[in-house]
Amino acid sequence: MEEQGNSNQFRFLIAAVLSMIVLFGWSYFYAPTKPAANTNAAANTAAAQPTPQATPTPQDAESDHYDQGAAL
Repeated sequence: MEEQGNSNQFRFLIAAVLSMIVLFGWSYFYAPTKPAANTNAAANTAAAQPTPQATPTPQDAESDHYDQGAAL
């Protein structure tokens, strides 16, 4: 009975080691490639940034509402 327990542990150890080899090998051979460096990076970052626009504050919106009500 002892030999069967040791045999199962040995098989589990072999399976775990082989699984790790497969996982590390897969990540090594099929790793995603990094994109090539963009030579025009400065122009792309300047174009990608939106220009800031003024947004109305809640106080401005409330004052407009009250002005419209007074005009009626």
